[in-house]
Amino acid sequence: FVNTAEELMDGHHGSTHAPFPHQFGSMAELVQLCHDKKKNIADLMRDNEESLRTPLEVEDQLREIWRVMEACVDRGLAKDKDGDDLPGPLGIVRRAPGMYAHACEDEDPNSMIPVVS
Repeated sequence: FVNTAEELMDGHHGSTHAPFPHQFGSMAELVQLCHDKKKNIADLMRDNEESLRTPLEVEDQLREIWRVMEACVDRGLAKDKDGDDLPGPLGIVRRAPGMYAHACEDEDPNSMIPVVS
């Protein structure tokens, strides 16, 4: 599901597959492809993924990525971690759990803007 930079630049997905239907080497090329094909980025990327696997397999893998991302966010917002240091050597204090809890309690959706900015 994820290719190396070398595989992407070669336009191949391994030794037995044809090149992606939509090949690009930069964001500018991707944007130009979208314009030329009258498709958005998501549709172009889905076409590329579906050149390797079935639409159902692509959906299953996207659901798994989404599940892992949601679990990561949930871990990051856990109340018991509020005030702990974030991982890494910088000693940055975790503020997201408290900010999230405050936002959930507050009825004004704009109340967090001054805290974040």
